[in-house]
Amino acid sequence: MAHSLKLRVLDLVAMPPIALCWRRGLSILVVCASLSGAGCGALATTPSVTPPIPATIYPTPTSFATATPTPLPTPDLAALTQGAAEAAFIGDYARAIALGQEVIAFAEGAAARRTRLSVGRWQLAAGDASAVVAVLKPLLAESNDARALGDVHVLLGRAYAAAGNALLAGEHYSAAIAAGVAITPWLHVWLGDIALNAGRLAESAEHYRRSLDGAPTIAQEFARREKLALAHQLAGDYAAAIAQYEIILARAQLPAYRARITWELAQALRAAGQTRRAYQLMNALIETAPKTPQAFRAAQALLADGQPVDDLQYGIVAYHNGAHVLARDAFRRAILRSPDRANDVRYWAALNYLKLGSANDALRNLDQTIAANPAGAAATIQALGEKAKLLANAGNAAQAQTVFQQLIARATPGPLSAETMFGVGQTFARYQPLWAEAVRAYVAVADLHADTSSAPEALIRAAALNYRLGRYPAALSLIQRLRQRFGDAPQALLGRLWEGKLQLAMGNVTSSTQVLRALAGEAPDTFEGARAAELLNPEQPPLSAKSVVALDRADETSEQAEAERWLRRWLGLDDAVDVRALRDDLVADPRFLRGSVLWELGFQSEAREEFDGLRLAFGRDALAQYQLALFFRQIGLYRASISAADAVMRLSPAKGPADLPAFIGRLLYPVYYAELVTKHADEFGLDPLLIFALIRQESLFEPFAVSSAAANGLMQVIPSTGREIHAELGWPSNYTTADLQKPFVSVRFGSYYLAKQRRFFNGDLYTALAAYNGGPGNALRWRERSAGDPDLLYMFITFDETQRYIRALAANYAIYHRLYGQ
Repeated sequence: MAHSLKLRVLDLVAMPPIALCWRRGLSILVVCASLSGAGCGALATTPSVTPPIPATIYPTPTSFATATPTPLPTPDLAALTQGAAEAAFIGDYARAIALGQEVIAFAEGAAARRTRLSVGRWQLAAGDASAVVAVLKPLLAESNDARALGDVHVLLGRAYAAAGNALLAGEHYSAAIAAGVAITPWLHVWLGDIALNAGRLAESAEHYRRSLDGAPTIAQEFARREKLALAHQLAGDYAAAIAQYEIILARAQLPAYRARITWELAQALRAAGQTRRAYQLMNALIETAPKTPQAFRAAQALLADGQPVDDLQYGIVAYHNGAHVLARDAFRRAILRSPDRANDVRYWAALNYLKLGSANDALRNLDQTIAANPAGAAATIQALGEKAKLLANAGNAAQAQTVFQQLIARATPGPLSAETMFGVGQTFARYQPLWAEAVRAYVAVADLHADTSSAPEALIRAAALNYRLGRYPAALSLIQRLRQRFGDAPQALLGRLWEGKLQLAMGNVTSSTQVLRALAGEAPDTFEGARAAELLNPEQPPLSAKSVVALDRADETSEQAEAERWLRRWLGLDDAVDVRALRDDLVADPRFLRGSVLWELGFQSEAREEFDGLRLAFGRDALAQYQLALFFRQIGLYRASISAADAVMRLSPAKGPADLPAFIGRLLYPVYYAELVTKHADEFGLDPLLIFALIRQESLFEPFAVSSAAANGLMQVIPSTGREIHAELGWPSNYTTADLQKPFVSVRFGSYYLAKQRRFFNGDLYTALAAYNGGPGNALRWRERSAGDPDLLYMFITFDETQRYIRALAANYAIYHRLYGQ
């Protein structure tokens, strides 16, 4: 990669292999500089990901006679270095460290120093803090280069912090700042944490304050301001803490985050004696954010301070936060104190009784609500809907049908009745005896309020259920209604798929073929287009395309040149403009420099923060996004590369991946870690392109990704499933949850688990994927309702996340086959 800044990145052992991972191996291009500042050249090669360790031959003595020792042969240091880098790239740190140590034993000068730094990074990644100190401390006496020493101090500081030695960690972080390292803002954050934990609050606040100017994103700025506010609050400087929280609230947008900061602000105000304003904020939380834990804390804090809290509102907050006994008691008090509000209270009391497992009490409250209100009143409609769902879930289909008839008779046009009907349809669709009523409920949604966002979804669900019931003409009529009334809705595309299925079911093969062929051609990058293509080829099992997979791209140079000609034409750039090299404004951006140093030192999450800030700052600049996509790919930050390529597509005239030049399409849908993927796809009998499609959806090829549900790694395996897989495979030894972030573990675990689900579901890959995301028990129920039909399976899935997952996987798989299949 050519650009104007001389990156302070180390050579092959100092960075992950920063390249394309094709089937035959890693294609590596490295920009590097030695610890002393001397540069080293680019290295391009295509070795195996896990080559055999070059043997170091030690002569075996044939006698114990004293003799002149035979000099030990010097091993191939380049091969060892390369093998170490490849092992680290896939997370095999034990192997990387072993090879690196062998290099250290024979290398001299700058090469030995570079390798020590790399081994220290790998030991840190492997969790061996004491080993980091042992390997890096000698570097403090071996180099006079301030920048290089700064890197050593940073890594030693992290090692001591990991070992629990905050004093030495702080000393090395401070030494790194003195050395002038580029990542000083992060060092101030870490020093602030150390000082905060030690109770040195003024010092902590000063470090956090100094870190603010280098915050790469708004989110990171807010995180640092929160730390600063906490330091001030603990020191008793409530005014300063309040000021920080108010700065955050003035700019924060996400409701859940605003609720948390509002609570923190209320606490600071309360501690400062500004109770009136604190109570106002707490009451606002209860009223506007009742589902948040902060609203529950606010209600309890108000009660503890002897402040009045509305019983109904407190019950609703407690209900949403799982405190169902407290909610029950609050609802009882509300009815006793305000009988005129009984209608509102009983509805919530009924929902709460269901959570407490008392269906009879829930029914009693619903019946009282129905009896006490006019037939078409909102309270009656809601109560009838809840009663119908309650009876259905209890297995009482006959009574559920009776209540549903009452609901149909009393429903009045408007959004409330429509949303109630949609909820009833969703519940009834889970139970085969109620499918006909579910269809009526869905159709009623569109009848009662055609402008609601639920109407097109309700019509497509009604059509799918009619298909399942064998009512093909009725289903087709609903599809036609959907397309005529909601032609611009996302569900209209799904309606075309169902039209093709229905025409086929009705024996209209020619019409079906025309519809499906048009859909597959016009929307190839969608779930609907992918499914249409599969339906046109019924002999081939879904998600099992029979084609030769070609991951080697010998023609990438010409493809990239073609893509850049397209880019120049679109952007109106002269041929003399270098569209590939990072522009000076990108290289000069402090986020670029900090991100490069952090990535080089192995601080992946922090580097991602910096690079994400850079990418977002140039979000409307297509040329910058293209250059960043190449740079991020080169250093191995694949998620950011894909995101930048996606920005190029969205800014371009292309309507989707199919309209992009092949090179940019492959930036969007890459095949990184190809050696691992093809190896384990072969091991478990899976199409490697399906594994790539899954990894892209799960993690965007980011090995250190962690989800809100604690799923880890490339294939996002949750810890409990990881332990289950480890027990079944008996591999790797000394397994811990941290191993899930190692690509060589994650890819094997994920591939094994997907193959296991495929076996359980008799080769049905759509259900296996639903199980991978939504759990095998849920997937089994969805499959039973759908009778094995992939499109019905999609409609019967009750988790929105799993529906989106299936949509994405089908589309990803089709795109991967177009890009890499032959």
